[in-house]
Amino acid sequence: MTPEQPTVSPTRRVSKSTLLLLTFLLGGLGGHKFYLRRYAQAALYWVFLLFAFLPVLVALAEFIGYLFTSEDKLNARYGEVFSAPPSKKGIASALLILAFAAGVVFAIFIPIYNDRLDRNRIRAAFTQEGPWKSAITVFYEENRRFPSTLADLGSDKPPPSEADEYGTVKLGPNGTFTVTLTSKVIGFKGKTVIYTATPDVKDGSLKWTCTEGTLEMKTRLANCRLGVQSTESY
Repeated sequence: MTPEQPTVSPTRRVSKSTLLLLTFLLGGLGGHKFYLRRYAQAALYWVFLLFAFLPVLVALAEFIGYLFTSEDKLNARYGEVFSAPPSKKGIASALLILAFAAGVVFAIFIPIYNDRLDRNRIRAAFTQEGPWKSAITVFYEENRRFPSTLADLGSDKPPPSEADEYGTVKLGPNGTFTVTLTSKVIGFKGKTVIYTATPDVKDGSLKWTCTEGTLEMKTRLANCRLGVQSTESY
């Protein structure tokens, strides 16, 4: 019979107190797995953390497991890999997993970020509606007709604003003006919203609607999406 080989103790031992501390404080980020030199497993914690807090729950369960496991048993389980030099294969696997996760983040979250940025610029572009409504209302109050050219607005011409870079405004006939989004609103370049004023002979006001144009209704300001008419008194 082959004589039984003696057990070789690892040159480095897993410290239970260190493992518990890392699991408790950095478990959700895979800190305890880096300590144990399970690099691929550590990388997976980062991947799943992008989409849910599952790694935090897993780390909590592992913390409880480590708490009730003796240090000798921990070394029997992890000591061989823990005491060996860092595994190039393990590190390479971790880097590949993280690269994959970064690609997923880029593919999913960057378009979402750009869409949110565009929507903020859309809101900025439509801050110009207020001055234009006021100018047209004042002209209508004084002349009982709508302006046909910018010259008609005179000193009441809406002042330029920082939103000009996101949307240009063009006066139209019969109490209308059109806001056209510029190329700086990347996903919505050239989209339009047409504002139309309708006189109300009963209460002496202009009622504004903004349901026409090419900009998708879900992207417009709330009053346009809900079909609410805004009112300017004259």
